[in-house]
Formats: sequence, structure tokens, C-alpha cells
Amino acid sequence: MGTKVIPPRGVMPKPPVIVAWYANGRLRRWAGPGGAVAAIEGDLRAVIEDKAAFDALLEAAGVPQRMRIPCVRIEEKPPTLVELRRMVGARRLVVQAGADSGGRGAVFTSAPSGAGHTSGA
Repeated sequence: MGTKVIPPRGVMPKPPVIVAWYANGRLRRWAGPGGAVAAIEGDLRAVIEDKAAFDALLEAAGVPQRMRIPCVRIEEKPPTLVELRRMVGARRLVVQAGADSGGRGAVFTSAPSGAGHTSGA
């Protein structure tokens, strides 16, 4: 078996690397001088992960309309599946909770109109 060397309290043999979903000031303070946060900046992550704004992001990047994904943001209670399809202009939908990450809360549907068949992610 190997021997584990434990440095004196408060002393680390190398600067820490903190791995996280996204970076913020607290994680940078924890990493300290010479340390690193291996994560995307929180502001950039918010832009990239905002599915309802993804179409606008693609448009700003010059991606042709035929290659973009239509999106709609719903702030209140979601409308019926039929109404969502009409709002987005597509039969196949992906519905995701706004305050979620890692694919949890996403629902995919491609059932015939009005059938409401869904599968969770």
C-alpha cells in the first residue's frame, strides 16, 4: 500500500484546482493566489445555457434561419401542448424548467397533435 503524506495544516503541496459547473468569486477566493477554478465563467454560462435565448444567439452569429431552433420562454404556468406547438411552430418540442441544470427537468415530446406523450430526461 502507498503512503499518504499529509502536509502541515494550512499548507498544500501544490496550488488547488477547483472543478465546478461555473466559476464565481467565492470559488476564486477559495482557490487563492496561484490556484485555479476549472469552470466556465458564470456570466458566459448563463448566456450559453439560456435555451430560450439560444435562437437569438444563433441569429447573432449569422446562422441561417433554417438551421436554428425556434424557442419561446414561458414565465407563468405552461400552456397546453397544442398551444406550445402553435407558439413554437413545431410538433416536436423540448420543454425544460428554467432553474435546472444537467438535463434534469427536460421533457421531450413528438407525439401526434394533442396526444401529449412525453419522456423525461
